[in-house]
Amino acid sequence: LASVVSVAASPLMPVGDPRKADPDLGFSIDWAVLIAGFVSIVLVVATAAVASGWIVGRTTNERRVGSSPPRSTYRLLGRVGLPPSATTGTSFALERGEGRSTVPVRSSMIGAAVAVAGLVAVAVFAASLADLAGRSDRYGFPWDAVVAGFDGGVVDEFGGVLSADPRVEALGVIASSLGQADGADVNTYSFESLKGSAGPTLIDGRMPQGPDEVVLGRSTERDAGASLGDTVQLTGVDGLVRLEVVGIAAFPALDERSRVNHGVALTREGFDRLAQRDPVNIDLSVTWADGVNAASATRDLERLTGSPVVPPRVPADLRNLVAVDTVPAALAALLAFLAVVAVVHVLTVSSRRHARDFAVLRTLGFVRRQLRTTLTWQTSLWTIVGLAAGIPLGIAAGRAAWAVESTSLGVIDHPVVPLRTIGVVVAAGLVLAGLVAAVSVRRIADRRPADALREG
Repeated sequence: LASVVSVAASPLMPVGDPRKADPDLGFSIDWAVLIAGFVSIVLVVATAAVASGWIVGRTTNERRVGSSPPRSTYRLLGRVGLPPSATTGTSFALERGEGRSTVPVRSSMIGAAVAVAGLVAVAVFAASLADLAGRSDRYGFPWDAVVAGFDGGVVDEFGGVLSADPRVEALGVIASSLGQADGADVNTYSFESLKGSAGPTLIDGRMPQGPDEVVLGRSTERDAGASLGDTVQLTGVDGLVRLEVVGIAAFPALDERSRVNHGVALTREGFDRLAQRDPVNIDLSVTWADGVNAASATRDLERLTGSPVVPPRVPADLRNLVAVDTVPAALAALLAFLAVVAVVHVLTVSSRRHARDFAVLRTLGFVRRQLRTTLTWQTSLWTIVGLAAGIPLGIAAGRAAWAVESTSLGVIDHPVVPLRTIGVVVAAGLVLAGLVAAVSVRRIADRRPADALREG
């Protein structure tokens, strides 16, 4: 069924901007992925079945099938002073029973907890992505604008004027060119502050202070197999240059060839030894002071310099990830559906297995309101257990997934926990528990107790 659904859904893919470029939006089958998924599902289910069979085969049933299940939970809550409907619902929720009254409580709770954990993990990942997209300082562009200086004339002509401008909080010079690392081109930078602190986005370590020190991007760090304190070899204009790695940074996307996680930064002296002589771009980075209208000030800056002014540019990798933000939403909807199915399934099974118990309760005088209270307690406890276990696990999983993704992107790892979304999940779960109980109580109340007792 999963394989058939995946093929049927293929015309809906891809999503976002890639969909505009896809020349064939019809059915598409990746046989390698489809077969691997099919085999994986079969193996997982078969392994679970073998493990379950082994456990069942080693289990000795010490109680006679059909005997009354233990009611330790019921007795304990009775001493607390809760009403019979609450104690009964709690007992049904926590005790699996035996024989014909056995209910898959543990597996259903685990299923609900896993679904909630997945839902919360997706929410954490999506919130972290949205937060990153709105914070250019975390993806390598900690300035409000960059004035394209090309050969450096803009720095010589307007550096002093902008330094004296009270609207400018920080002003820096960005020298950029291409260097060589392991025979491949690598973006090479030098950052110099003319006013305030105008350095790049530093993820770890510090900026270089001498010509023999270097800061790497994440992917450059991985390609070089280096870490802080190690020595790397880069190809300079006069041959190989050995440099000590003192920091990890996210670099600005100044043009289409720029990548946040790919590049090296040096002092200006080190840059001159490593970068190609031609071309070398010399740009000005500008950060406006608090309270300054950035849009208006940037327009004034462009008129003053007569050069193109680049606002914070979202890097291509991040832009592509944001373009498919409907995928996390679809995954969240699927996981929410699975959580609902887990609760409805276990309540349906429980209602059938406890039909005789409900019949006895009705014979003893339980009215519809008390039956509804019993089922509400039962579903609420399942929901609360699923939420209590799933939410922390989901937050941890979401943070871990975002740490992997932010490292891959080469940006600052700053996970966001969407408390409002989690609050909605909790509220929706409790409302769902009440609705499921309300629907189930009608079927139980409409059945004659004598029929249930006769069948039991």
